[in-house]
Amino acid sequence: MLTRRADVSAVGRRLPGEGGHDGAHQEAHGRVPGAVVPVAVLQQLAESWYGDRLDPDWRPRSRDESQALLEAAGLSTPFWQLP
Repeated sequence: MLTRRADVSAVGRRLPGEGGHDGAHQEAHGRVPGAVVPVAVLQQLAESWYGDRLDPDWRPRSRDESQALLEAAGLSTPFWQLP
């Protein structure tokens, strides 16, 4: 789920005051609150993540290459660590 408020997006949960249930309710039902990310950062990530997807020489990225893209976009908190 992606919820927008001005220039900030919430990944994995609703922002406070936007209806629905709050974080405590989500946690009680096994849902862990996600991350709040500026839309510009999500755009940067999307461009780097999918920018070469239609290239004839495209190949799947390794876990380390994917992690490097997240970190290049400034997404380096534990939430963004790939397994």
